[in-house]
Amino acid sequence: MYAYEKLAKLLRVDKDVIRNIEERLGAETGIKKGAEKIVEENNALIKSHLERLGLNYAPLLAEDVYASLLAKIKSDDQKIFPTIPGYRLNNREGSELIAQALKRVVHAPRGFFLKHDRIEGLLRAEPPPKIMKFLGYRDIDSLLAKEDILEVFSALRFLEGNDWLNGGFFKQYEKLIPADFEQREMIVK
Repeated sequence: MYAYEKLAKLLRVDKDVIRNIEERLGAETGIKKGAEKIVEENNALIKSHLERLGLNYAPLLAEDVYASLLAKIKSDDQKIFPTIPGYRLNNREGSELIAQALKRVVHAPRGFFLKHDRIEGLLRAEPPPKIMKFLGYRDIDSLLAKEDILEVFSALRFLEGNDWLNGGFFKQYEKLIPADFEQREMIVK
């Protein structure tokens, strides 16, 4: 029961939803106690990451995690940025230098991603008003002709807000089918 409650809290759904999913998937796959295994793996990952930050698993305050994360970012920045000549975070060229450096040291994994033409269809059906206004576009055709579709798509969650996303845009996801996805390397922007 603990696993259902833990996952339900993390995913912000009712624990019965988790239980029903586990029962259906268990019947299909033969895997028993999947929710417990997920929670165990998640707890092990959390413990491992906290240890890398010099923190104990419990008791733990959010402020301590936040301060440790900031210290880690600062430390990593001091190690990484001197190795990237000409980087700047306030312009596209500098950001591209950082992305290129990341590509050299971190192998981008392959995965299943939404096809570009399907992304375009989603944006045409629900044009992002805040992004369009900020960039100065009156219609979606102009935006799609002049802007990088992946940059627009990745900015939706940060710029458009929950009302627009949940009120219309994400509803389109219900109609997605496996053919709308393709296997490719992750793209770093």
